Amino acid sequence: MPNIVNELPKGFQLHGNARTYTIVKTLGAGGFGITYMVKAPVLIGTIRMTANFCVKEFFPSSDCERLNDSGINYSAPARERVENSRKDFINEA
Repeated sequence: MPNIVNELPKGFQLHGNARTYTIVKTLGAGGFGITYMVKAPVLIGTIRMTANFCVKEFFPSSDCERLNDSGINYSAPARERVENSRKDFINEA
């Protein structure tokens, strides 16, 4: 798969409420965001293992850019579009 502009790099860690996800690879991108295959440790009973998950990052490519620290930036004029898109993104999820 060719590199997707603004994708997070392989090995980048995303921190959730219960666990840390490590990006394995980028699966694709669309108007709302970028989808990654990630792995994370899980505990099932007393058994520890690593499981694969799919995570979609909200990244409306027409209005956002990736910062050097992996954050996202968008201009003030785009704020309303981005916030409305975020609501649609959450509803889609």
